[in-house]
Amino acid sequence: MDMGKATGAPEIAPIRKSDPEMLAALHGPTFVNMGKNTSELLGAPYVALVLVDQTEVLFGERHGFTTETTPRDSALWDRVLTTDEVVVIEDADADPDFADEGLTVGGLRVRFFAARVIHSASGDRIGAYCIAGPDPRVPDASVVSTVAELSRFIEDELGKQHDLLRVAEVQRALLPKTVPPLPGYQVAGLCLPAQAAGGDFYDWYAIESGLAFTLADVMGKGVAAAILAATVRATVRSASRKKNVLAGVERAADALAHDLDETQSFVTLFHARLEAETGRFSYVDAGHGLTLLVSADGSHRRLKGGDLPLGIALSGHRRSRHRAVLEEGCTLVTFSDGVLDLYDGSLASVDSVADIVRAASSAQKIVEEIARLALEGDAADDITVLAIRRSGGPI
Repeated sequence: MDMGKATGAPEIAPIRKSDPEMLAALHGPTFVNMGKNTSELLGAPYVALVLVDQTEVLFGERHGFTTETTPRDSALWDRVLTTDEVVVIEDADADPDFADEGLTVGGLRVRFFAARVIHSASGDRIGAYCIAGPDPRVPDASVVSTVAELSRFIEDELGKQHDLLRVAEVQRALLPKTVPPLPGYQVAGLCLPAQAAGGDFYDWYAIESGLAFTLADVMGKGVAAAILAATVRATVRSASRKKNVLAGVERAADALAHDLDETQSFVTLFHARLEAETGRFSYVDAGHGLTLLVSADGSHRRLKGGDLPLGIALSGHRRSRHRAVLEEGCTLVTFSDGVLDLYDGSLASVDSVADIVRAASSAQKIVEEIARLALEGDAADDITVLAIRRSGGPI
């Protein structure tokens, strides 16, 4: 039975094979084993989640089907993709559209077929969820309703992944793209979320005497942490108009206190203001504790920290402002705890980060090496690093 075509339906939106977001979603953990489980539940030998390309139908998670693609230009997909209802073909050999040549799907000859179109987050028709078998079948109402429910579930999941990817795009857009004119210094940063979006960020911007810069780590991962991270970034930027670095951080802490309390979260943060002419900088370390100064002679030390993160308050506790100097040939590198997990996860791994700094010919090479380690491993936490090297000459 064909439930008929919908009127005023959204256009079919072909998915290109080069679209990494949708193709990755097809093979995401949400859909692993889904085909096998559905096959057992509905008694259907063949099950597939598919997306439409310009000329082909691409099989994502599939069970039973023997090929990854099948032609899109066919009576079958025209029927499936032009209605919002479940399309059921009880016996293809008795259907005038397929009786002469038979119905082949995913490399297999099938007689029973049932499918429902899948919509994107914007409402476009992008694919279908289908079940099939080699023998004729008259499915009961529960089978038809289950196919409909599963297709809607997939739409919801793809929508969530779509939203997460959009959040990730916004988060990447908020990272600084260029370095303000800062003769004699090299500045580079890296942020690799463990998921599409995360709670880490780095930031820098010009101030009257040189550069203000921040690295922060919001507790948690995913969209919730990303939203908080964007809020923290905006608040710290606004508050740091104050020339006193401590006053800026405390103002940000006060402004964020309610939001962090309501979300039961906190933020570790390193925020500093660098005077470019002298190399002197003042900073506040709010629970961060992962900032190194590596001297031109190769020696290194961790900068003093120990103050409470934003979002945590104790009676009588006051954060402190500290001062240090970035000497000629010296490098400052601050990073999130996800970098430690590239090694053994302990504070002893700080020495390994210092080794990277010593071996690197520039600030950019530092972040490139950490990126290489992150991509070779299986990082479970966000990885963020900000490096500033005083080179003594033009950037």
